[in-house]
Amino acid sequence: MMTRTEGGKPLYEQLRLALRDDILSGVYPPGAQMPSEIELGERYQVSRITVRRAVQELSEEGLLMRIQGKGTFVISSIQRLDLDSSCSFWQMLEERGRNVQVRLLREGCFDDPEAEKLLRINGGGISGFRRLLMDNGEPGVVEDLAFLPARLEISAEELQRLPFNRIFASGSEGGRIQREFRAVSADSEIAALLQCEEGSAIFLVKQVCFDRSGMPAVLSRSYFSGIRYSFFVEEHKLQLRHME
Repeated sequence: MMTRTEGGKPLYEQLRLALRDDILSGVYPPGAQMPSEIELGERYQVSRITVRRAVQELSEEGLLMRIQGKGTFVISSIQRLDLDSSCSFWQMLEERGRNVQVRLLREGCFDDPEAEKLLRINGGGISGFRRLLMDNGEPGVVEDLAFLPARLEISAEELQRLPFNRIFASGSEGGRIQREFRAVSADSEIAALLQCEEGSAIFLVKQVCFDRSGMPAVLSRSYFSGIRYSFFVEEHKLQLRHME
């Protein structure tokens, strides 16, 4: 039983630390569903308000995730992704022995104002698809791809199963790729797919593939779960000559 005088810490902080220790020690393993607020309150002899605040802070810390209508779950270990790598997200995970599966959500022609503004030339139609990459059975990233069919020599089947860097190689033919990285808020559709709360922070990687003539041919947008992945850039130390 917790007391208000234990170490001078408030009850919610004592509970947060106790639950954190249980999560990190494996009492609640990655992917496990946490007991309900009522069950935790009875187990630790604290109010539901205290439980709710402790769980909220553990969620903000990246250890727990609330899924509306389902409950609260322990988050799997965070995967660090190298922004400098020439490999795709898909390939980086597979190299670590993780199981990556692809779910095609939609394909064909659909409205995409940003892509139309960037890619539409001489009234040409825009095609695309949206797919969800599952990382060890958990939703990892939502990928949107828009392209001009005349500029992308690749079959529809390959578009559905190939990593983006392979698709870009087909579309660029020696052209350049422009990347933009930024944090955004998850809209209702993306939040439902990534199983996070609407408005929560996620990571957007936007890439534009240009052909050899310098014209944009492919636009991709990848929405990464903000609680499952972190990104890093490795900088090598510079050797400076001493001035004499």
